[in-house]
Amino acid sequence: LSGTKIESVTLPKYLEYIGEYAFAECSYLPTVELPENLTTIKMHAFDDCETLESIKIPAGVKTLSSSLFYNCSSLKNVELHEDLEYIRSYVFEGTAIEEFVIPKNTQYINEFAFRECENLEKLTISSGIERVDSFAIYECPNLKYVVIESGVECIEYDNFIKCENLTDIYCEDTEQPEG
Repeated sequence: LSGTKIESVTLPKYLEYIGEYAFAECSYLPTVELPENLTTIKMHAFDDCETLESIKIPAGVKTLSSSLFYNCSSLKNVELHEDLEYIRSYVFEGTAIEEFVIPKNTQYINEFAFRECENLEKLTISSGIERVDSFAIYECPNLKYVVIESGVECIEYDNFIKCENLTDIYCEDTEQPEG
């Protein structure tokens, strides 16, 4: 289907896997309803879907693969579940997301996951996150406000570079470790 002019798609309820580039460059596809049985969405599956506006990721999907929504320039709403474990590189690069809450229990956010998110104004890094890689949040010129909840273990160096409008970072109170 990659590069076709499809405007809608109905996926079977039993579908568990979407392969690499499956819907890439489907420039006329405003929304996709993913089946609840889905467990895997491979890299670049929705790459360059310019009119994709919203999507809901089913609970069985534990990883947002690299470049999943790369350059989906109309994508404003991504509904995620609390059991998401990984957000890989370049997942949201070039999207139109304005506010984003990284789900609790997400373990890792890889480099450039939020690169060039020009409309992103508020980002919440929820508790339970083990590591935010270097450059994970990069070149988001309109990012103004970041909330870091208690329980976030590590935010690596070189995050928030080229986020020139960032004025507020709020870190929830936590107890100081002993020693």
